[in-house]
Amino acid sequence: MTSEPVQIIYLNGPSSSGKTTLAKALQHVFEEPFLHVGIDKIIGWMPEKVNDWTGGEAPIGYSWKKSEDPSGNPIQELEAGPYAQKIGKTFQEVVFALAKMGHHIVIDDVSFGKQQLDEWKKTLKDFRVLWVGVNAPLPVLEQREKERGNRIQGSARGQFHKVHVNATYDLEINTHQASVSENAEKIKSLALCPPDLLEATAKKMKITFSKATQADKTTIQNLGRFYVYEMSRYCGFLPSWEVPSNGLFACIDLSSYCEKPDRHAFLVKVDEELAGFVLINKVGSTPDVDWNIGEFFIVSKFQGKGVGCYVAEQVFNQFPGVWETSQIPENTAAIEFWNRVVSRYSHGQFEKTLKTVPEPKPHPMIILKFTSQGSP
Repeated sequence: MTSEPVQIIYLNGPSSSGKTTLAKALQHVFEEPFLHVGIDKIIGWMPEKVNDWTGGEAPIGYSWKKSEDPSGNPIQELEAGPYAQKIGKTFQEVVFALAKMGHHIVIDDVSFGKQQLDEWKKTLKDFRVLWVGVNAPLPVLEQREKERGNRIQGSARGQFHKVHVNATYDLEINTHQASVSENAEKIKSLALCPPDLLEATAKKMKITFSKATQADKTTIQNLGRFYVYEMSRYCGFLPSWEVPSNGLFACIDLSSYCEKPDRHAFLVKVDEELAGFVLINKVGSTPDVDWNIGEFFIVSKFQGKGVGCYVAEQVFNQFPGVWETSQIPENTAAIEFWNRVVSRYSHGQFEKTLKTVPEPKPHPMIILKFTSQGSP
């Protein structure tokens, strides 16, 4: 695979997550024409008589089956007979053929977890693909399902708990938190400049990260104000995140990273210019964790250039062992960044969990856990 902008954008998400709307928006924002190929369109090629969308049986096609989720709520599960399974494989082969002809393609699909997603990845392994997970909170999906009127009630809930199980993506989109245009631009930005292109750019720069000393405490604390301001974009609506009355964002005391032996601080520079910091500790969510990203910050002018990806991998290589990164659910930019970095670094071998941590007060955190073998 060459270091070029993506040719295929794959959107995977449950019913009513907004995939089709997002796919059409992507067709609009790219200068290069993208074909939109969706599972609904492929199903539309099938004779109506082989499918039953009313809750009945369709021995060879698609049909809905009443069931219950783990909490006992009624759901609808999609059943695929032998002809429907053949159509699913045809879907992949059609996309492969279009890509082979040089077309740019945006796919919207419902793949159930890692196994089905891996089948797509195997089919499209020779092409540049951006894998995007699309989702929204379950109550939002169910409300959309109800408003659409052309979806059987319970299908969104039935798919919500299955679609993203153990799946890894280059980017995850919440269609409830951001507008269609914002999500489309986010995908476009990553598609035109994927991670390995960013890394190629980073290698052209002189990026260094050096161990900070006690003399650097003030510098790190000063950068901390910008770090907090950056986070306020995503967390500013939360309690205690109001803009200070004096106009100065305050950061927690970071001096321990320059003082304690079980903590480490690094200053990042690009072409000798101060560009951010990396702070690591040994505070994990489980006893087996060796290292944890305490705080990580790259100043705005160097974001989106591969600096953060490069520095993160260098830190992981320098400190072998079991690692964790953690982000609050509201910080979507950090979630996207660490999903991409950790997925690439670990070759998809990582655990992703949502846990409630007790300090400084109980709050949920999205935690990624993986192992570093050290410098290759």
